[in-house]
Amino acid sequence: MLWNEHWEHWSHLPPLEERVEYPYQNIRTRNYQWGDGDKTAFWNDSVNYHNKDKVK
Repeated sequence: MLWNEHWEHWSHLPPLEERVEYPYQNIRTRNYQWGDGDKTAFWNDSVNYHNKDKVK
């Protein structure tokens, strides 16, 4: 029940491409030891957002 309410709320959020990336988000001082070195161990591509390709 709570799971369904969560995803119902999530469906009302703007698409990931339209979200603002603030300077305090996705701070990387060094690469992670796993994967591509950029995403955390708990990264979920369908939920987490990182737009390092966009020029500010």
